[in-house]
Amino acid sequence: MAPVPLIDQSFLEKFFERLQGKWKPGFEDWIAKIQERQQNKQGVKQELKRQIIEAQKQRQETLDILDDPDIPKTKSMKIHYANKIAGLEARIAEWENELNKPDTEDDDAEAILEIDKLISVIVAEWENLPFKKKMRFVNALVKDFILHRPTPGWLAIEIRWKRPDWAIDGCFLRCTANREVWTPEEDETVRSLYAAEKARAIMTALPDKTWCAIEHRAGKLRVRKETAADFQELGFRSNKEIRNLCWLDIQFAEKHGLSPCAKTAQWSQQQTSSTALAYLTASPRGGWWG
Repeated sequence: MAPVPLIDQSFLEKFFERLQGKWKPGFEDWIAKIQERQQNKQGVKQELKRQIIEAQKQRQETLDILDDPDIPKTKSMKIHYANKIAGLEARIAEWENELNKPDTEDDDAEAILEIDKLISVIVAEWENLPFKKKMRFVNALVKDFILHRPTPGWLAIEIRWKRPDWAIDGCFLRCTANREVWTPEEDETVRSLYAAEKARAIMTALPDKTWCAIEHRAGKLRVRKETAADFQELGFRSNKEIRNLCWLDIQFAEKHGLSPCAKTAQWSQQQTSSTALAYLTASPRGGWWG
């Protein structure tokens, strides 16, 4: 299971960092683009209103002709007028729907202007803000929040901001691996390797099992360690440092320059989703969320 409080905390740390340290640079250009877009939309709305008024006028004129007994009308003329009225009513309904459609970009723009005025208050009073207001502020700035689990013990987060100059923030978090199911083949690997082999050989043969899980399984299978595990060969000083890591976790950390024992988020302005997806294909059981 994903550690929701840790994910929440990590996101808020970056969110507040963006608000406090990187809000003003580029803000004026961004607001200018938003205001230009709003002006263009206002022009579109004015045109829709004009078309609706004109269509309503034509509809009423046609109804008056159809209802006036003093104007002679053939059957085909009545059908023509009725079809014209139906067509006008359909267009009016379509334009009114377009005019009244909720506009998230307008909502975002209002929220952004509010954020600009209240940055210090938002950060200081975040915990006291109503949930709806929190989500309004977050949604105004965040385009996508992507969460992946590339290996059993790593979470990959990618925040794609709506502000073009903020682009993307990515981070990796350590999480607790949960691979409780053991296959008969894995049990046989424990029986054959645990007693005499070093930690590297054992862990590479059981790549999604943490050292703690391997030790626990060996105890259940009544297999005792006869030689030293030699954690220094893997770059660790003790069992304590490696016990909650599996081989896939260690390799992932080495490849991406991560500290495997860090308890805090490790950030970069790079995409993490492609990295995570590449590692997801390595799972023999279709993912690491079990």
